[in-house]
Amino acid sequence: MSLDNDVQLAQTFDEIDKSVLSSFTHIIGFDLGHGEFSLFQVSDEQNDSAKCIEINNKKSQITAIAVKDTGEILVGNKAITTYDEAVITVGFKRKPGENPNLDRLVGLFFAGVLRSALAERKVSLSNKTLILVGCPSEWTREQQRGYQAILQEAISDLPCETKPKVAVVPESRAAIQCARQSGQFSIDELQAGTVSLLDFGSSTVDSTLLQSGQDLHDKDDGCDLGAFLLDELIVCDVLQRQDEATRARICDAMRYRASNLGRCLLRAREVKEAYFDMPEFKEKRLLAKGTVDIESHDGDIDYMDIRLTMGQLRALIEETPLLYIEESAHSWNIPKDLLFFPCPDYSHLPYKDALMRFSERVRGQMEQKREAGKISKVLLTGGAARMDLVKTIVESSFPDVIHARMSAPETSVAEGLALRGRAEVMCARFTHDMRNQFSTGLTAMLQEETLRFYHLTSDSVVDAAIREVIDVEIQKACNNRMQGSDLATSCAREVGYWIDDGNLKIHVISAAEEWFTTSTIDKVNDSLNTLAAKHSIPAVTIGVATALSMARSIETTFIENSLKRGLKGPDVTRAVYESMDIIDKIINLLGFWDLGSLSPIQRGKLGDEIRSRLHKGLMEALQGQSGLARKLQTSLQSDIERGVERIIALETCAYL
Repeated sequence: MSLDNDVQLAQTFDEIDKSVLSSFTHIIGFDLGHGEFSLFQVSDEQNDSAKCIEINNKKSQITAIAVKDTGEILVGNKAITTYDEAVITVGFKRKPGENPNLDRLVGLFFAGVLRSALAERKVSLSNKTLILVGCPSEWTREQQRGYQAILQEAISDLPCETKPKVAVVPESRAAIQCARQSGQFSIDELQAGTVSLLDFGSSTVDSTLLQSGQDLHDKDDGCDLGAFLLDELIVCDVLQRQDEATRARICDAMRYRASNLGRCLLRAREVKEAYFDMPEFKEKRLLAKGTVDIESHDGDIDYMDIRLTMGQLRALIEETPLLYIEESAHSWNIPKDLLFFPCPDYSHLPYKDALMRFSERVRGQMEQKREAGKISKVLLTGGAARMDLVKTIVESSFPDVIHARMSAPETSVAEGLALRGRAEVMCARFTHDMRNQFSTGLTAMLQEETLRFYHLTSDSVVDAAIREVIDVEIQKACNNRMQGSDLATSCAREVGYWIDDGNLKIHVISAAEEWFTTSTIDKVNDSLNTLAAKHSIPAVTIGVATALSMARSIETTFIENSLKRGLKGPDVTRAVYESMDIIDKIINLLGFWDLGSLSPIQRGKLGDEIRSRLHKGLMEALQGQSGLARKLQTSLQSDIERGVERIIALETCAYL
């Protein structure tokens, strides 16, 4: 099958059907980084901790693949230490579709790692296994689909009876999951403002901004500014120091066999790591990790000594424009397949300045979102986050913000991927049951509570109408010694005006707030927590603020229409006349009387009688309207389901 056809069938992680997602019982997080890779696994049990899958007895190791003449594939440290005839490749991770040969190597590597894990009995794979693989945050949905298609196809012939499902998730998003799980930030911090995670990897630098106000949202960003650029700078600088003839032979050998360039980049990486591991800077201290033997197409050997002083390497980091890499590759015709070039916005800058500009760009994005609250924390992850250079840049860009480096930045993405997968699986199960078992119980509970809502609504509306309209009209009628018929007419007229001014909606919402935030929400939360316990996820509680928001979102038009039918002019007029009849009997007046003779107590009694009759009329209108209760339940039930999903997203960082 062609990649184009595979992409059409592929899905991003959030496009997987929830019923499919809920079926997985085993989750593997696979951080296939440009420089290093690592794996974690976890079961679908909440109390199970994520565990590292050590390949070649390493938690994290070089992303390298060696393909022998026999077709045997070696991965990781075994690939770079093999002495057999093999084509060794590093730095092969690219956006899908850019280079078919590198796409093929990515698939071979992915399948090779899983084969090694199976052979070492570190994992068992089946159709109950979900494998989450990280990708740079800047990748589009289409690129994520393409990557997923490559990886899914690559494992089609793994030695397992049924095949696992592969899905792709942005790497920094996964690291956020790990940070949340390990207590690096709290939900309170997230609610208070903005949490940013910066993922300094080998190929890219990515950011994820998390903000929570009335709604949870996030923003991903990234660019090709990974620490691999320093490896390339070192190789280019060492080549520049060769005499012209030697440099020509070495570059010709790199074109003949790309693994010659790959091994030079690996040695350059060791030099880079030695630089950042040094406890103090000394200008002339030599950083040397040995020579690389470069075999040409005619069998001749050249030796390239990858060595620099600390001063020379600092100059590369702080003074040499990144454009130097591309210019060198073009001038010397170095094979470009294994090289990364930064985007034009950063190529004219040295590496340190480019990282600073990206960090300030993230800061600017955070500043634009200040309405969500203050910037609360910046978290650092990724293998390159171990460099003091990164710490210095972040401290400069975010001087007034708490920043913390995750305890194991080189494995946090893999662990976060596994935890993210489990969170999504559990939430999918919870959501499925919520929309079935819970929703059935919710309908029954809301039916029981509907009568209380009608009473509260009638009380709120009638109390306001009496206070704001009818008591005023009674006072006027008494002061002007008006007749009862005049009072009935004026009350009916003024109540109509009061309704036309939009007062019904205000008091319906007020009643809804009181109704839903008292015993109703307690019953909803009891049901939710019973369901949460069943699925071993944290308690799901709709707080007062969220409950108020749900109550205010209830569609009130159909309720208002029913209330209007109970407050029509003839209904108000009848209520006033019937109330005056009662008052007439109480004060023992004979014949037809005017209202000027009523005492303050009797006026209050008249208002109470009118209130009682209007309340009764509204209750009859609400209860007599066919389908009113069902509309109320439907409107509120959908809001509850959306609200609960948001709460789950906050608690698990699952971003449903």
